[in-house]
Amino acid sequence: MEPDALTDLARKAYGADALDTMKLTFNLRDARGGAGERQAFRTIISSFANDRHRRPSVQANLENIPFFGRWDDLFVLLDTPLEGEVTKLLLKQLTADLKAVEASTEDFRKDVSLAGKWMPSINTSSKATTKLARKLAKAFGLTPALYRKRLARLRKHINVVETLM
Repeated sequence: MEPDALTDLARKAYGADALDTMKLTFNLRDARGGAGERQAFRTIISSFANDRHRRPSVQANLENIPFFGRWDDLFVLLDTPLEGEVTKLLLKQLTADLKAVEASTEDFRKDVSLAGKWMPSINTSSKATTKLARKLAKAFGLTPALYRKRLARLRKHINVVETLM
């Protein structure tokens, strides 16, 4: 379905029943128990975030986005009015994960989220990814080098397959 047709349909559904539309949108994305449809979810959520009437529903569900999908699903909201809240959520999770890594021992590895896995890398060949990573590093108040080192530490702790390769 074309993105414009999809957002038009989602807006009409939201007008009829906001709660059911949000539930269906998250079921559409649910990677484990739903359809696992990434692009359609991202199209709808970013459209709703840019609409002042629907934005509160997205705002209230920011923490559900990585639960039903992945942490990188939040990136579609970075150029919307919810950008500040998204960066706060990401920074909060990365800070908690780094604290858990510090508290871990050889005998007991504390669990951390997969946020570090899905964060964009600064030293990648993709210019768009590098630009996004630099934007996030700046929003987090980190230098590019410190951002890269913190992600490397998290990725090592959670044994990201790409890092092991």
